[in-house]
Amino acid sequence: MKPPREGREGTAGVHAGRPAFIVFGVAAILRLLLVLDYSQGDFACCPILDQLEYVQTARKLAGGEPVALVWRAPLYVHFVAVVFRSGGGEEIADRVVQAFLSAATAALVYA
Repeated sequence: MKPPREGREGTAGVHAGRPAFIVFGVAAILRLLLVLDYSQGDFACCPILDQLEYVQTARKLAGGEPVALVWRAPLYVHFVAVVFRSGGGEEIADRVVQAFLSAATAALVYA
């Protein structure tokens, strides 16, 4: 059995440095293509079920209306409301932000 190879000094992990950025870039491109494809589809105009409730509640919060968050995750609705407020109220802004967060998750899992 071979002894384990010693790593280079100063490396944070197995995949330290540039490869994580490559994973993030590829993941972001794929997710943004998915957002673009979804925004041109038939279902983009009409959110349903949970998505509809999150969008309606976030729009109310972004508009300054008080809402009762009884059985939903309250921080997520506030996060979406901030994205709506800074993104001009467009759902595409939320989808793009979610795509980048998902790509960051892929890079963190890789690293």
